Amino acid sequence: IDGASGRGKSSLMRAGVLPQLEQRSAGRWIVLPIVENCQTAADDIAEALAGAVTNPILTGGSVESATATHKIWRERFKSDARSALIDWKREMRMLRGREDAVALLPIDQGEEIFTLASPTERTAALRLIHAMVAGPTNKVVLMTLRGDCRDALMDAEVDGEKVFGPKTLVFHTLGGLPTLHIGEIVRRPAERARLSQVSSDLIDQLNNIFISLAN
Repeated sequence: IDGASGRGKSSLMRAGVLPQLEQRSAGRWIVLPIVENCQTAADDIAEALAGAVTNPILTGGSVESATATHKIWRERFKSDARSALIDWKREMRMLRGREDAVALLPIDQGEEIFTLASPTERTAALRLIHAMVAGPTNKVVLMTLRGDCRDALMDAEVDGEKVFGPKTLVFHTLGGLPTLHIGEIVRRPAERARLSQVSSDLIDQLNNIFISLAN
């Protein structure tokens, strides 16, 4: 999901896409924890993946055993991501009891991988992302990305390979909010709160503000 700052990319992912997938997929989509600090994205991705297959609630094991296994998984993801993900996929499907399970890794503010992360951290994160999107289509990365970093993502390479192939990268670009929706944004919550009729002057003022911001 790309677009200029302030377009609502994070809100669309957090309040729109992820809750809908969890509610409507009947357990097929396994939404992993959101990677939020992209300066340490590699650690956070490894943490999210490891947690999905070591949760004592799913495994039935002890907390101590889960902690030890969690550490092993984290190290495997860092040392050999592709091999680890093959075993991880098998383990995840067994725990969830679904052969058609699809894992989704959400990454918020992905531009930080290119603008704030160190070169070493950037390479480690891209290596894990590359392993996620390579191979069978049962692993998906959903990333919010500032529009000016789009080319950096498209051109990203790791270990001499493009991170994303021609069929593994899809952009959904968020534009500005059409002014015709401004009134609904104000009126509908007001109606739900049983407030009196919203002044048309207020709607006109908000429209003018949005138009000036867009220009």
